[in-house]
Amino acid sequence: MRRREFLQWAAAVSAGSVATPALMARQEKSPPRKEAQRKNVLVIGAGISGLAAAQRLVSDFGLDGPHQVIVLEGRNRVGGRMHTDTSLGAAVDLGANWIDGSANNPITALASQFGATTTNTNYDSLDLFDTDGTPISSTKVNQTWPLFLSARNSVLSYRNGLGVDQSMAQSFLDTNAGAGLSALDQRILEWWIYWEYETDWTTSTSDLSTFHFDMGSGFPGVDRILVDGYSQIPEGVAQGLDVRLDHCVEEIDFQRDQVRVHTNRGTFVADACLVTVPLGVLKADLVSFRPGLPMPLQNAIQQMGFGSAFKIAFEFPNAFWNQNRHFLHYMSPQPTDHTFWLNIAQYSGVPILNTWVNHDYGASLEAMSLNDATDRVMQDLKIMYGAGIPDPIGTVTSNWNTSQFSQGSYSTPDVGSSPADFDAFLEPVDEKLYFAGEHTSSLYPATVHGAYLSGRDAAARLMGVPSFFATAPRASGRVRVSR
Repeated sequence: MRRREFLQWAAAVSAGSVATPALMARQEKSPPRKEAQRKNVLVIGAGISGLAAAQRLVSDFGLDGPHQVIVLEGRNRVGGRMHTDTSLGAAVDLGANWIDGSANNPITALASQFGATTTNTNYDSLDLFDTDGTPISSTKVNQTWPLFLSARNSVLSYRNGLGVDQSMAQSFLDTNAGAGLSALDQRILEWWIYWEYETDWTTSTSDLSTFHFDMGSGFPGVDRILVDGYSQIPEGVAQGLDVRLDHCVEEIDFQRDQVRVHTNRGTFVADACLVTVPLGVLKADLVSFRPGLPMPLQNAIQQMGFGSAFKIAFEFPNAFWNQNRHFLHYMSPQPTDHTFWLNIAQYSGVPILNTWVNHDYGASLEAMSLNDATDRVMQDLKIMYGAGIPDPIGTVTSNWNTSQFSQGSYSTPDVGSSPADFDAFLEPVDEKLYFAGEHTSSLYPATVHGAYLSGRDAAARLMGVPSFFATAPRASGRVRVSR
């Protein structure tokens, strides 16, 4: 069992929150098709949550007449934060990358339905390099894993006595994580913390809540990559739906009997509106609401965190790294600037490395010119493999942090926030305004399946059918699962 599977099962079983086959079977049973209670609905956003909601409204609830369900999307494509680039000769996912826990996961079922080929990911298949480029043996990496578990368990015990939430970084300091270790072991421990928490949440442990860093649950099974890219999933779900691309929503006016949605290409009117824009867009007030949203919802939006991830993928003329490894990792002298690469060559045969960096470092790279960002990342690769490695012959990058349609990566439980903030989105506003997205799923936050299930849930609630499969039951043990 790989390390992350161990964390998933150990944590989830202890809380009794692992999704079971029986749960998924019950979840996928649609309510009987019935006479529509709404004449028409506007769905804002063609990410997986918006598409899932629209598909359920049309297929399960009979809103299948002309223009009864319209999806408005600002981008010129569907998928939202799922985006596959194929310009380098193989599929490169610049957004979502994994089916997180493939057993009983609804995304696994969709991948099968759309004929998408998937492959297993092995998180233990990695090459780790020290700050000076010295390779660290797998034996050494394995020997330091218990140090991470000990530090994590100390924080779990320590938080039981905390009266006020604080950052994970502070809790690691308070519990003397790494005390007495050699300099090398200390560096590797810091890398483990970065890999397990900062990469997982795309935020700094200086912001991550000690009370809720482990919120949520997950599905069992190996994480899987879609060989030909994640975009196959939203493109498949979108088939047959009325999706209007290049429609940037500017204002949602719900103070009349009907909702009026103002876009750059005109105004749309409907009986209800289902909003699936990312939390980052809501935090930046890039969509206006008239009248304003209720204060509890406004408070939740401000309290919750939204991570920052940046990807820059390089195609090389040849592979100068071990093509059989799934991951390459570099421990930077600056603990906030660690970098890892997904080795796309190991499942595609094309010499591509997809670089991942997070929070402030990722945002700073995204703000650079393409040449400067390339040079900065290549510096690390040259430390690892030597100055003579070839330059990339092709490059693509993400822009999640600067895009008006995302403003970051995905939701995070920052200090002072809680699962109740995620749940705040479940309450309809004036019975006309509904919300969905990964940031509305307290059971599966920051995941594709969480976004997908939240969209299905929201569609059902809009039609008066209780549905909470993306939400952790009140007072249950909510356990965050490492992906």
